[in-house]
Parts: sequence; C-alpha cells; structure tokens
Amino acid sequence: KLMGTLAWMKDQLDYYDPQIRLTSPSAINTQFAKAEAKKISGNWTWNFGFEARKHRAQAFGYSENSVQQNYKALFSEISFGVGNWRWIASARKAHFNNSWIPLIPRLKAVYKKEKHMLYASFSGHYRIPSLNELYWRPGGNRDLIPEQGWSAEMGGETVLLAKGKWHSAFKVSGFYRQLDNWLQWTLPEGENLFQARNIDEIIGWGLESNWKGRYVGEKCTVELNVSYTKVRSFSRQELAIPKRASGQQLHYIPEHRGIAVLDLSLHNWRLAYTHQYQ
Repeated sequence: KLMGTLAWMKDQLDYYDPQIRLTSPSAINTQFAKAEAKKISGNWTWNFGFEARKHRAQAFGYSENSVQQNYKALFSEISFGVGNWRWIASARKAHFNNSWIPLIPRLKAVYKKEKHMLYASFSGHYRIPSLNELYWRPGGNRDLIPEQGWSAEMGGETVLLAKGKWHSAFKVSGFYRQLDNWLQWTLPEGENLFQARNIDEIIGWGLESNWKGRYVGEKCTVELNVSYTKVRSFSRQELAIPKRASGQQLHYIPEHRGIAVLDLSLHNWRLAYTHQYQ
C-alpha cells in the first residue's frame, strides 16, 4: 500500500491585550507533505516514509518580521508476531533547519492469549521550541534548546466476565517519564516579564486503572465505567512564579483523579451521569 498527503494551511490571529495596550496581528502559513509505503507479509508488517513541514510566520510581536521553520524526517516501523507475542520497533530521524535531530526510537512488546493482554513499551521524546517560545517579543528566547527525554510503560487488560448479557473488563498500567530541558514560560527573579526558558529535569511516574461493566438487555443497556489515576510529577528546581518548591507536584497535574460514568439507555432515550474527583 502506498499513501500520500499534501496540505496547505493558513492561520490568522488578531491578538489584543488591553492591559498593556498590545495589538499583535499574526499570520502563519504551513505546507505539509507525507509519503508512506506499507507492506504486509505473513506475520510481518513493515512501513517506511518521509515527512516534510514548513512553517512561515509574520507577526508584529516577533523579534523579526518574518520567521520560518523547516522540518524533514524519515521514519520506519517493523512489527512481527511469534506465537502469542507481537514485537514492534520504530525509529524517526529528522532534520530541523540546519541541524540533525537525534534518532528517536520506540519499542513495544504485546502478549495476547484468549481474554488477556500484556504489554511493555519504551520511547524517546524530543520537542523543538515553538515560534512563540523563540521569537515572541518580549520574552522569546532564541537560545532555547529542545526538550529531550524518554518514557517507559507496562500494563495489561483482562476480561473478567463475558457471559450472556453481562460483560466486565479491567485494565491497569504503570509508567515512568523523564524530561530534560523542559520548555516553560516563567518569571525570573528580579524580572517583571515572563520569559521562555529551559527549566530542568522533570520526573513523572504513575498508575492508571479502569474497570468497565455492561449489561445489555432486550429493552435497556446499563454501563458503568470507573477509572482511577495517580500521577506524581515534579521538578528538582525551585521557581518563584509560578511558585513551586523542589519536589512539589506540578500545579496543573492532579496527583489523584477518579472518574465514574453511569450510562443508561432505554428505547430512544439515553441518560448519562459523570462524576469526577481530583
């Protein structure tokens, strides 16, 4: 199978901040192209492709009247099955502006047998600073370096009950993530304007779980979905604004979150109730 995509996008924004009397119109043009080949042979699947993106922006708020980013990448993935196992390996090698980006790998193993599934994965992370982070005036920083990191995850899913009108399943996963040179807008000590900066190492780990039960009758369907997530995400560097001590939970990531959804269907009527705690 051969697949191709071509796209051209234009975004315009009239940004206005009355507190500082700032009017900053901007326009961004994006050109995108992608070509991919996929081959399936027995238990093997292989695909290879090329991707290119070009962003050109004009904004009153930028330190330069017109800026652009050029991104090109080669990517490939191969997967094969042996018995109840499936192994997946992929990699991406990219070129950004005038420099090469380190190889970004991803590995995953999946085990399936009857009503049970287990998996484990490892992947790299690399994020290039955005145009605003680099060029916005004031606060943009052309000396920013990309975020880099890695993550690992493992989990499983099992069918607890599948009999007649009743069905129940449970899944759980755990993860660990580490991120260096985190890109964040902060207020440096002694300054009065926010600036884009590379902060430091971000560490995150957590547990995600979900239970789903469903009853399907002749005239009605009842489904209950309950999930719980615990996430510990923190930095070892102290910040004044937003105020954060070393090791303190990042303020926008809840440490505990529970969600329950009750869904009832009867004839042409449906009622759903969702409750969330965090």
